[in-house]
Amino acid sequence: TAWSGQAANRSIVAGTLNSKAQRTRILPVGSNAGYSDPGYLVFHREGAVYAQLFDAGKLTVSGEPVRVADEITFDGATGLGNFSVSRTGALAYFYSSNNAGGQGGSQTDLSLWQLSWITRTGQVLEAVGVPGVYRGVDVSPDTKRVAVHRHDANGGDIVVMEPRGSDTRLTLDASKHNSSPIWSHDGTQIVYASLRNGKWGLYVTLSNRSGTEQPLFESDIPCAPMAW
Repeated sequence: TAWSGQAANRSIVAGTLNSKAQRTRILPVGSNAGYSDPGYLVFHREGAVYAQLFDAGKLTVSGEPVRVADEITFDGATGLGNFSVSRTGALAYFYSSNNAGGQGGSQTDLSLWQLSWITRTGQVLEAVGVPGVYRGVDVSPDTKRVAVHRHDANGGDIVVMEPRGSDTRLTLDASKHNSSPIWSHDGTQIVYASLRNGKWGLYVTLSNRSGTEQPLFESDIPCAPMAW
C-alpha cells in the first residue's frame, strides 16, 4: 500500500524484494491487498471488499471489480482493511452494521472483548483468556498460542495467551505503546512495535520471555510490523 495524505495519490503497488526501483502501480486504491487463486486481487474501497482479475506475472488487472462483501471496518489513517483472503478464495472480514463510511468501532472501541476459537460455521469452541481490550491478534504457527496487544489507559503491552494455561506478558511498560505482535515462522520469537524516547521502533524477543529484547529498526514516524 502506497499511502499519502491526498487520496488521489494512494495506490496498491507491486515490487520485488531485491530492488526498490522496480515498482508497478496496480490500482489507484488506498487499501491493503490480498491474492487468491486462480488470479484475483482482493481489496477494499469505501467500506466494501472487491475482487478483480489479476495477472500476477504481468502485474496487471483486467475487467471490472466485483463487490464481494459490504460493511467492513478499516483504519482511515492507514487504509488497512480488516479482512484476509486465503489462496483458495475463503474471505474473512470484520463486519459492522454500524459502520459509517467503513471506519467502524473496531479501531476506537475500548469495551471488553472475549477472544474465542470458533469453527468456520460460527460455533464457539473455546474461550481464550479473560475478557479485555485487545488489538493486533496473531496466532502462533502451531495454532496453540495467541499473541495480542492488551490495551490499558496508558498504552498497552504484548501478551502471549495460552488457551489452556497461564498468560505470558512479554513487555512490562504499557506507556511504551507496545503493539502489533507478529510471530516468527518457527514460533520462537515475536516482533512488535514500541514507542521509546519519542521514536517508534521494531523490537524482537523470545516468545517464552527467556531472553532480552533486541532492537531492529527505529523511525521518526509511526511504524509497525505487518508480516514476518
